[in-house]
Amino acid sequence: FRLDCRRRGYYTIGPMRFTSGDVFGFYSRSMHVPCLNRIIVYPALYPVEKMGIPSLQPMGERAQVARSIDELVAQVVAADDRQAAAVLTEQLYGWSFETYLDKVIRPLLLRNKVEKNFYDSSSAAYVRETMAGLADLIGQAETRFYKIAAEVNQDESFTQEGDLGWLKLGETAPEFELQLLNLAVGEISPVVETRYGYHLIKLEDRLAGDNDEMIFHASHIYLKKPSFDDYVQEQIKKATVVTLIRI
Repeated sequence: FRLDCRRRGYYTIGPMRFTSGDVFGFYSRSMHVPCLNRIIVYPALYPVEKMGIPSLQPMGERAQVARSIDELVAQVVAADDRQAAAVLTEQLYGWSFETYLDKVIRPLLLRNKVEKNFYDSSSAAYVRETMAGLADLIGQAETRFYKIAAEVNQDESFTQEGDLGWLKLGETAPEFELQLLNLAVGEISPVVETRYGYHLIKLEDRLAGDNDEMIFHASHIYLKKPSFDDYVQEQIKKATVVTLIRI
């Protein structure tokens, strides 16, 4: 028999008494088992990367971040160009070149670096892994495509089992359109990443429309990317601002 253990700890099992009988309840037999058994129930183990816990310092230690940004600044602005850049920033903004670096370049580089780390983090990796798992399921049975689309799609197409209707080139992301051009009718793409998220694309049909312009009937399975802007706004809400007043 199987025991479902719902709380960790150390337990004693026994002594035990087993009773059985016929379906009508006319006869029964019992057996007493005097032995004792002991069992240790350990807590369930979950990989941290599967839990989507954001890092408190996704960029690492602050000193290391500052060094990284300074190195990037040095790469962006070569030493020979600093004098010309200083003259230009003075003319355009009325700032010294160092002020321009502090107000514009360093914040921009920092944002780009944080954003890259965010999309490489556990939450984004989890979405990619989920999509890869869906691709494996469909690879085993392509008839599951529409049912999965209806269950998981994170756009309005879930109501149509992933059907996007007829599309023209220029109406979707470039990575999406590249698949439409290369897929055979009825074929399903590998996982495709666009600025919107992750897709599995199925080309339903392809026709020549007006002026011989190609139009494509497509369906997809779609999961959104975690939003970096939403993450930033959430961190701003959690932030504590302390103002020190000299007395």
